[in-house]
Amino acid sequence: METQRFLRLVTFLLAGTAALSPLRAAPETAEEKMARLEKLVQDQQQQINALIQQQAVRRDSSGGDFNQTQREYLAKLVREELAKNKELVSTLPGWLSGLEFFGDLRVRYEGILYESKPNSTTDQGRSRGRFRLRFGFKKVINDEFTAVFRLASGEGQKNEKGYGDVGTSNGISTNQTFTGDFTEKGIYIDQAYIEYTPRCLQSSDGTAKFVAGKQPNPFVGSPTGLIWDSDLNPEGLAQLFTRNADGLELFAALGEFFLEETNKTTANDVTLLAAQLGFKYKLTPKVAWRMALAYYYFCNAGSSTALAEAFNNGNPASGASGSKSLNARQFHIVDLYTDLTFADVDVFSRKMPVTVFGEVVWNSGDHDAGGKDGDNLAFEIGGKLGAAKKKGDWEVLYSFKYVQANAVLSALTDGDFGGSNQFGHTVGFKYALADNVFLGLTGIFTQSLGARTDPHRQLLQADLEVKFK
Repeated sequence: METQRFLRLVTFLLAGTAALSPLRAAPETAEEKMARLEKLVQDQQQQINALIQQQAVRRDSSGGDFNQTQREYLAKLVREELAKNKELVSTLPGWLSGLEFFGDLRVRYEGILYESKPNSTTDQGRSRGRFRLRFGFKKVINDEFTAVFRLASGEGQKNEKGYGDVGTSNGISTNQTFTGDFTEKGIYIDQAYIEYTPRCLQSSDGTAKFVAGKQPNPFVGSPTGLIWDSDLNPEGLAQLFTRNADGLELFAALGEFFLEETNKTTANDVTLLAAQLGFKYKLTPKVAWRMALAYYYFCNAGSSTALAEAFNNGNPASGASGSKSLNARQFHIVDLYTDLTFADVDVFSRKMPVTVFGEVVWNSGDHDAGGKDGDNLAFEIGGKLGAAKKKGDWEVLYSFKYVQANAVLSALTDGDFGGSNQFGHTVGFKYALADNVFLGLTGIFTQSLGARTDPHRQLLQADLEVKFK
């Protein structure tokens, strides 16, 4: 008897929900239709869940249960009610199909301290609030083409230290400082690209993807950015390939990117040709080893005035103001990265992933005009414990970096660390307060290897981050 009453109540509520959908004198807009559909589905799901829970309580107390016929009848009622709303779904605009929204918001306190005051009047330490807002859309056109764009905050400063002039931008930081007497903040195009995955090149054994536009960095490397800052999105073309066989995944990435376009009357275009080849091998079902070798050929980077002046953060440069060039002349970088990941390690009575990583960089094109050839090496070692993904998860990270003056292009490397010509430690902690809500703490402690105005720097960050899709 209780079961029959329960089924009748479900039927009544499902029918009633559809019948009570608002009547409109004028045609509905696409937004109104979408909102009504979402509310209808949410209301029905809440009602069904509540009724099922009530019936579960009754079953527990009576020892009864649904028989197969009753379960099939209940499922039939739900299918019939959803079919009634099929017409509403079909009237939504076609462009909404395959459209995905994504983004994140981070609020940060940041303090920069020095053990000894540098000579420069611009490096006296800072204490500031900042935020980063990123949001965009991914549109699946068909099974071969996908278009993505993302907008982001930013203030056009040269790096995380924020010592560049507002109005110039090299694309590293998407942070915006709380300043300007409550004035509005800017939004920039952070990503805009098209992906092409040819159907004929996709299989269970391998994939191929071609990307054009301002895109995510396609190259594997250190999680803290020995060569590339994590916020940097290169502009140009990329080709990505994978091949799988018996626990071994081979991958390759090629890139042709544009850094600076000029009229060629006073300087040449600055471009990047890059190639990376690597593998990921499962040593056991829960232990994976990855290694990647890359070559980055920067064309005309040494003669770029922008890289030598406005965006420079550690590379030695010479010449008159307004026409300086980098002493290294050329940046032809060889990069070897590797990591080892253990999927399940017992830590405080819970299973957690552990990753140890290392990276070595050599600028083979360094011929320092200042007579200091040899300052062209960099390396990093570190590890990460845990993964903050769902509520209650946490992770800790540590790395040590040693970056000589001409090893990397300081304008493109990790802005938090502060460029080249220094060494230091990074310590980070991240905790998931809830699903998609995170608290983070980071400390970066660096010391100069040469003539820098900030010989001993301490960077402290406290973050509150929310992700949404």
